[in-house]
Amino acid sequence: PAVLSALPAVPAGWWRLVPIAITLILLAGFIGAYAPPSDHDTLRYHLTLPHRDLAWGKIAVYFGWSVYEFSPPLSGLLTRFIYALAGPTGAQQLHVVWELLAAGTAAVIARRLGIKPEFCWLAALFLLSQRVSINLASTASNEFVLAAYAGGSVIVAQHFISQRNIASAALLGLVIGGLCSVKHHGMIFAICLALPVLIAAIRHRIPARPLAIIVMTTSV
Repeated sequence: PAVLSALPAVPAGWWRLVPIAITLILLAGFIGAYAPPSDHDTLRYHLTLPHRDLAWGKIAVYFGWSVYEFSPPLSGLLTRFIYALAGPTGAQQLHVVWELLAAGTAAVIARRLGIKPEFCWLAALFLLSQRVSINLASTASNEFVLAAYAGGSVIVAQHFISQRNIASAALLGLVIGGLCSVKHHGMIFAICLALPVLIAAIRHRIPARPLAIIVMTTSV
């Protein structure tokens, strides 16, 4: 207690600086996206494969070209769409949007855990201010897409456990299906998420129909 009392008091309204810091980080990411692609994964396949498909006029798997063509396709298809409309700059800026969504899920999860709103802003800032986050902010990779879907699946899973209805079950299945379609890591995360959902289903005696809806929509 003596040590804590010796610390300087935190000024009131300190949390208002956090949205400013978040805005500056995102702005730096958008500006950095105008630079030529330089990240290893971006150059090797994240933008190379969309450029190849656009030049050849079709999206297909070419055996022997790149092993990364066999990765889950959701993020790659979104990158191809934006690449066709706005080029490499637009594809890299799309990743900044996913970064914002991932930070938003961190803030929402913190709020649902009972954290005060001002500290929820800090949860978003902590995700954005990591060194790896800043390094990847202006690249066309899959990491923030995966983080956004992972955070979204946790939020929707919490909603399903509290509501236990068909609509929330279908939404959870769609989000988990998207999570599994981003990267193979998403499938591992989905398996880990299934355990607490299953435990909650047993504890709250959730009927089999909503659980079947989750499995069906995830598979689709």
